[in-house]
Amino acid sequence: MSFVVRFFPVNYGESTPLVGIPYGDGYILIGSNFGQAHHPAWASNLRAHPNASLTRSGLTRAYLAREVRGGERETCWQKTVSHYAGYAACQARAGREIAVFVLEPQE
Repeated sequence: MSFVVRFFPVNYGESTPLVGIPYGDGYILIGSNFGQAHHPAWASNLRAHPNASLTRSGLTRAYLAREVRGGERETCWQKTVSHYAGYAACQARAGREIAVFVLEPQE
């Protein structure tokens, strides 16, 4: 499932197209950066400013992001790899633990 995420504060009004996996009422985002040695820029921005908006099928909604760790990270990682096995190859190339985020809707 793909959508556009806009992070706040937005750098130069840009938004980032991402792929997310449904997770409860929210989505899992994977900071694979295609298996590169560094995290994607959007991951650093999301850590610093966890408020985001997500636009999917023309509908925009506010979300709050959190980076998951431990057992929840493993659950999210396995769910994601079951949807796209290529993430496992990205992890093998990266030489770092790939960041996993959950976007949860704000009421």
